[in-house]
Amino acid sequence: MMVIPLKVLIFCAVLVLIGSVLLAVYVDRRRRRKYLLAVPLVPVFEGAPVGVLVLDSPTTYHHVNALACTLLALPERCGTLPSGGWGDLLRADFIQATQQAGQAQQRLVNVTAEQRVRWSVSVVEGEAIVLLADASQAGKIERASRLFLSELAHEIQTPLTAIVAHAGVLRSPETPPDTREVSINLIEREAYRASRLARDLLELSRLESASDEVHKPIDLVVLVEEVVAQVILAAEDKQLELSLQAEANLPHISGHADQLQRAFLNLLDNSVKYCQPGDRIDVILHRAANGVSCAVHDSGPGIPAQHLPHLTQRLYRGRTDVEGSGLGLSIVEEVLRRHQAQLKIESRSTGDHTGTRVQFVLPLA
Repeated sequence: MMVIPLKVLIFCAVLVLIGSVLLAVYVDRRRRRKYLLAVPLVPVFEGAPVGVLVLDSPTTYHHVNALACTLLALPERCGTLPSGGWGDLLRADFIQATQQAGQAQQRLVNVTAEQRVRWSVSVVEGEAIVLLADASQAGKIERASRLFLSELAHEIQTPLTAIVAHAGVLRSPETPPDTREVSINLIEREAYRASRLARDLLELSRLESASDEVHKPIDLVVLVEEVVAQVILAAEDKQLELSLQAEANLPHISGHADQLQRAFLNLLDNSVKYCQPGDRIDVILHRAANGVSCAVHDSGPGIPAQHLPHLTQRLYRGRTDVEGSGLGLSIVEEVLRRHQAQLKIESRSTGDHTGTRVQFVLPLA
């Protein structure tokens, strides 16, 4: 009878034990993986605030939540990735993530001309979890920022070019006194224009970046009376009739006094600039169902219809023969947004009844 040494028996027993543990771990991982991916996570994926796509190969997917279907315009909850375009890019990221285990592959992709998506691809045991976020809004903001910077550079360049040119005229000893006077006046006017542009830009930037201020009860009649007092002399110089019509016993509104003063001042300043001698400007305050209705109405030449949709765009000016930064109504709109109010502009530029009416409702205190 062959006698097996005790050390060999112990060694074999340890091998069997280790094998059993490894097998149990493997079976448990497979069971848990199937359980996690196949059953409980499906409703979690559906309610996730990001798109979720699960690939079982570089070309096919077996689960996609509703948001991912929308972002990628996928017709079915399981199927084959489209060939070309973003489908090829996702296949490449699947392969790359498989080769570089533990490293997620990230990419910003144009799905369509209007839809941009940012995704992250991670591979786990041969399957890829793709998380998707909508980047379209960020792209729109980026394009709008580039356009704004381009327009801003143009707006700043115009007065600076005029200032530099007329500074050269003043340097010449042969320049006649009358020409010198014209150049001095122009330099002063263009410098004021550039200063006003910088001031309005700073004001708009401050409004957009400021945290939510504490709004307090405000007597709107008193506030508007102060604004009218600031504008009345300019209106009289231009032979305009300016009036405040306020309903009796108006309730206080909730707001930020300095911001609202700036908004009313910008609106009245626009009316004064564009109205002609003999025109009338009325500021009208009356009780509304959910607040105080505010309107600035003038009988001026009105605004052509093609300009109305663009009036609150930054640096937009329907007329270049009137001084302005093109930011006045942008500031008004931002102030009203911070007061949960919406700016409404109506105007007629033809016929017997021309004029412009700007209206909004401020919430009660």
